[in-house]
Amino acid sequence: MTEMLRVISMLLLVLGIIIIGVGIALSLSDMDMAVIVIILGVVIIICANILDKKYLKEKERRYFQKMVKEIQNLREIGSRPAEKVLKTDSELEFGMLLFSLFFIVMGPILIRNEMASDPVDWKAILVSSCVLAIAVLYLSNIIPYLGKPACELSQDGFFTPRYGFIPWHQVFGIYLLLQENIFDSRHYTLFFHVKNSESILKKHSWLWRILVYLSLVRTRAKYFNISIALHSKCETPETIEMAAKSLWDKATGRQYDWKPWLSDAYNDAVRRISENSVNIEDGQENELLPDQAQQLKQHKRDLKIIKNELRRSASQLKWMIKISIFGMLMALLWMFLEQFFL
Repeated sequence: MTEMLRVISMLLLVLGIIIIGVGIALSLSDMDMAVIVIILGVVIIICANILDKKYLKEKERRYFQKMVKEIQNLREIGSRPAEKVLKTDSELEFGMLLFSLFFIVMGPILIRNEMASDPVDWKAILVSSCVLAIAVLYLSNIIPYLGKPACELSQDGFFTPRYGFIPWHQVFGIYLLLQENIFDSRHYTLFFHVKNSESILKKHSWLWRILVYLSLVRTRAKYFNISIALHSKCETPETIEMAAKSLWDKATGRQYDWKPWLSDAYNDAVRRISENSVNIEDGQENELLPDQAQQLKQHKRDLKIIKNELRRSASQLKWMIKISIFGMLMALLWMFLEQFFL
């Protein structure tokens, strides 16, 4: 109902603008009728504005209710036994599963028909073979985790079917990624920034090990990101993120913001500044840097790292925008030249 108010208000706004445009056009021939039409358009726009305000008020009320519910959920989660605090649904996407099964059945049939045709369409065979291989790889990768929860949070750490139990002291960052598409569909992914270890390396999939063998993935990285697609029907993704951060903070005292798209050097600098700030607030002295002058030097170095990383990130974004604009201009130029000269 709330979203319908926004749709109706937008439609009324567009209708009002169109009617005002028609009234302005009529002013050249019939001024009296033009005034009536313009007034009608203004009234419709005013109605659209009233509906839009009602929509925003309802949205604010629902957001407040959602926040109250999330706080209640967090309190209820915190009172659960230490062994099992929060369990999310399986991260299996049934659309991809059905597509994989469909192509595993139809792929060999298509390839066989193409090979029996005269002449043989090798391009179609190559494309069908590639899609079939991807479907087989995807299905073989998810079969061991069918029906299992994507993640289980507890006071000691979190558990995933692939990587097993990972204690909170091995986690150095948590981030909830929201992806929206043009149909207003939302996809949430929860990232854990985990310190690499031999136990984690052994639990990687065989596909990842092939990439390591081809030197496409580094095995000696200091940290490793574990991503979990959230499809929970009980708790919202925001509640799961807040619960994970709360348990992480309670177990380790870490409460800084980690950004997965920025470098490890940047995130390490943010972590050190946050830990030093907590130590100062608690009246403690940093164990690694007992000398205050050394702490100040480290603080300046960390700020410089953060500044350089943000500058580099902004520069990359500018270059991506410039390349995108250049690509669109070249495409338009090509269409123009093809239309008039080719």
